[in-house]
Amino acid sequence: MGSRVRWMIGTALFCVLASGLSYLEFLLPINAAVPIPGFKLGLSNAIVLFLLHRDRRQAFAVLLGKTALTALLFGGATSFVFSLCGALLSFFGMLALDFLLAEHITDLSLSCAGGVLHNLGQLCAAIAFMGGKALLPYATPLMLAGLCCGAVIGLFLNTFSERMNGVLAKLRF
Repeated sequence: MGSRVRWMIGTALFCVLASGLSYLEFLLPINAAVPIPGFKLGLSNAIVLFLLHRDRRQAFAVLLGKTALTALLFGGATSFVFSLCGALLSFFGMLALDFLLAEHITDLSLSCAGGVLHNLGQLCAAIAFMGGKALLPYATPLMLAGLCCGAVIGLFLNTFSERMNGVLAKLRF
């Protein structure tokens, strides 16, 4: 099997895995515990962060794929735009931090930054859509939620990344 085909199959598998984690999140009654509109842990972002160190192009492809699939299955056009804005700001922010601070930044720190940037991107999209500053009071709880969720995702990734590398090595991906 050619390397291009292997890359495409791997990307598709990671998209499915990330979408499965989004579905798991969709089933959990998290909004009852955290009354912030649109709040999610973002478990699927662990896959993107994992890939960020292996293949940035594949990480970006999975980010776009899981954002589209998740919006198609569990949301709509508006949720797609909000998610995409958050995902793009988060991805390029983490990419920049990883480039600038490669030897000094951990996955946990990258994940926390990604969580905050994701929520910031979504907040900016919401303000652009709804016009006005009525949503600014959500900024502080959203940034704190992004920081906390980023920490959870970073710890999740630290726990499972070695196992994921082992599985990928066996599958030759």
